[in-house]
Amino acid sequence: MFKGIVFDMDGVLINSEIYYFNSLVELIESDGNKVNREDFKRIVGLSGNDSKNIISQYYLEDFHYEDFMSRYKLTYLGDKIDYSKLLFPYVKETLNSLKQKGLKIGLASSSHLSTIKRVLKECNLEGFFDYIIGGDQVKNPKPDSEIYLKAAAGLGLKVSDCIAVEDSFAGIKSAKNAGLYVIAKRDYEFSMDQSLSDIILENMELIPTIVDILMNNSTEYKYSSMDYGSKLYLKSLFIQRQIQGEESKTNFKEISQEDNVFRLALEDGDNLVGFLEIDLNSKEDKWKIVINPSYSSNIAERELMDSLNRIKK
Repeated sequence: MFKGIVFDMDGVLINSEIYYFNSLVELIESDGNKVNREDFKRIVGLSGNDSKNIISQYYLEDFHYEDFMSRYKLTYLGDKIDYSKLLFPYVKETLNSLKQKGLKIGLASSSHLSTIKRVLKECNLEGFFDYIIGGDQVKNPKPDSEIYLKAAAGLGLKVSDCIAVEDSFAGIKSAKNAGLYVIAKRDYEFSMDQSLSDIILENMELIPTIVDILMNNSTEYKYSSMDYGSKLYLKSLFIQRQIQGEESKTNFKEISQEDNVFRLALEDGDNLVGFLEIDLNSKEDKWKIVINPSYSSNIAERELMDSLNRIKK
């Protein structure tokens, strides 16, 4: 059973990544360099050294990164940024709910510890975290597993007892490399690869509910989200074709607006045991539960129905 949850900060707790991104582009272009924004998006979630390599590509060989960062901090950081205005609206309620469940809460960010402390103070989040660690406190930045191994140890927990909440490819890979279960906050700004995560959430307010589901899983199967068009989704179509004509528990047959649908699956290794679909934005009670006919017991159906009821609350 999970006992702790470790959050990334930028892009998860605060909407800072787009601010940093636009600021870097503005500074580079003010120096007379044209930035390909799509290509430059790969900088998001990287360590300072990796970011340096990308920025330096826009300058000549005598580029001084320290001078660039000094101008960047002077122009865009410090008193120029109010982190309280970048706080996502769901954060305090989510952290409070997780705290009430008795979970230990950690923070593992690539930002420096001084920046983390400032963010937590300005956003009034200091009291929620039992352990925090910054990028300047590890030798190997994300996607290396070091920061999450230290975060779990700092909480006094095994990595297998912890959930990570991330958004970037580097952060997700770091947490997975360390052995944590990973929930990803879906990214729309930078098209980041989040395929290594276990569950991708459109609505982060669902985190306490998902944690409830994970902690109360009465089966030996693993929960995963089932994105439209993914391999898991294709498996679900195959299963539905297998049982075509048979009855499944459902309140709707067709879903017209894919973006509104949350899909949660139970996996047994590479096998899809069953899944649920629910239209979170519909005023009607629209949901579906389908079980792989190769799994004849009612265990999976009961588990998914219980999870559905938790989501509908």
